[in-house]
Amino acid sequence: MRVPRLVVPLVLAAAPLAGQQAPALEPGARIRVTVDGAGPHVQVGVYQGVRDTILVLQAGSAPISIPLGRLRQVEVSRGRKGHWRAGAGVGFLVGVGAAVAFEAGSGSTAPCDQEQNQDAMSSGECLGIAAAGVALSTGLGALVGGLVRTERWQEVPVEGLRLTMVPRPGRRLGLGIAFTF
Repeated sequence: MRVPRLVVPLVLAAAPLAGQQAPALEPGARIRVTVDGAGPHVQVGVYQGVRDTILVLQAGSAPISIPLGRLRQVEVSRGRKGHWRAGAGVGFLVGVGAAVAFEAGSGSTAPCDQEQNQDAMSSGECLGIAAAGVALSTGLGALVGGLVRTERWQEVPVEGLRLTMVPRPGRRLGLGIAFTF
């Protein structure tokens, strides 16, 4: 039986994903927890550890103890990410809109219509100005989008939460959380 050409690359690309495990929580990791109560409550802080059936989170100056039974969701921070691609896309659309508005001028002041305005630019000049405007607004959008940074979160399963020993720098051991499936 012949396997379609597209199936093999898809299977090979998915193979590393199948072996990925949930991230391990180590003391000092920035986490976000959703807690059941009088409605879901989200708390962000630095993971301190698990003691008996309590998760300890440092949020502000005082540690917070959260019973494991009340945890709905735990997520670990994977760093901050800029949005330059989205910014470039918005900048491109704004630039195209401005170029269309510039080119579509009418009447005796139309900058690109030589039939209506004897002082109008040639079509090559108009296209060059429009392209430069689109490129400038795309670059400006990418710059602004790169400055807008949001935190990326990866969910950690709450079921099967237990204490484990975790290797730490300098040949030390620390307590961590392991998850079983």
